[in-house]
Amino acid sequence: MSPKIVYAYDQPLPNLGADSEQVVNTTAALARTSAEVALWATTLGDDDDALKAHYDISGPLTFEALNVGPTAPQLRGIQKLRFARRFAADPRLRAVDWIHTRHLPVLFAALRRDLPVFYETYRPWPTQLPALRPALRRALAHPRLIGLATHSEHAAESFRALGVAPGKISVQHNGFDPRRFQGLSRAEARARLGLPDDKPIACYTGRVDPEKGVGLLLEMARRLPQVRFLIVGSRGPGGPLEREGAALENVIFAPWQAYSATVEYLYAADVLLVPPTGAPLTRHGNTVLPMKLFSYLAAGRVILAPRAPDTRELLNDEDAVLVPPDDVAAATEALRATLAAPARMEALAAAALEVASAYTWDARARRILDLCQAARGA
Repeated sequence: MSPKIVYAYDQPLPNLGADSEQVVNTTAALARTSAEVALWATTLGDDDDALKAHYDISGPLTFEALNVGPTAPQLRGIQKLRFARRFAADPRLRAVDWIHTRHLPVLFAALRRDLPVFYETYRPWPTQLPALRPALRRALAHPRLIGLATHSEHAAESFRALGVAPGKISVQHNGFDPRRFQGLSRAEARARLGLPDDKPIACYTGRVDPEKGVGLLLEMARRLPQVRFLIVGSRGPGGPLEREGAALENVIFAPWQAYSATVEYLYAADVLLVPPTGAPLTRHGNTVLPMKLFSYLAAGRVILAPRAPDTRELLNDEDAVLVPPDDVAAATEALRATLAAPARMEALAAAALEVASAYTWDARARRILDLCQAARGA
């Protein structure tokens, strides 16, 4: 019998956050297995077909709004708690096989009502918020917890140190959708996008935010005028990084793109950039193995990334250019030397494609489904 799963997501859909992309791709992939999956969010701005088109997904996933009323942005925590309470109290959940979520309030509320839960997270919560350790320890030892999936080994270590039973934890890296990657040449992609073809292109996709280290890319652009830096994900020309980049002739900002459209920018590049900084992981704690990395691998282009604890889970010197975090001079020189070595670039790109083959959303969903069914004795 097909298991029935409800995924609890305490934000509106659609939205532009990377977490919504991860949630929707996860649930869509689960729905393409033998599972019956519904994604419950706070509000829905579109019908099911429009939401699927927005996120460029396929499969029998259904959506439902669990409206908890408007809340001012500064009271986001109250909305999260309100959603968790209302969600866990819904009597329909007694008929599902398990709840899937990445939100701690939902995890705690569901377990209090003795509902089966599968929890996943990218955050090493026990390390980041030590005050949460007692509550986490109780929740993750609860008999109705089916399992815990972290998005990285880095995060899993934090929970192991908390004392979570090894059999409850698995590392489930994120993935990509192969349908979106049809193998455009650089020339074809640049022609489609109207990009100039007079210089090699180093491309970043994601939030244009100082917290993400995008300022380091602008510094690299200053030092490498012979390289065009393409930064995809801008929310408009008024941002501080956009204003800084406007003075650099070799920097192009492109607006945020729908998920399928982003792929053309990846194919237009010679090198794909993860900003060479350790700050998102070590200082801010809000980026662990960024999802863009899986699309970068699938595009079959050279990747330049910091040699950090999380990136080293997927990348090594045979399939990427790894540089010391927060050393702009080293990153700049590594990019220059890489672009001057076509044979090495070809080998790195081929190796990246090979790594990508193991990280599809569908393969991830099958692993999670197998884990949950085994834990429940199905």
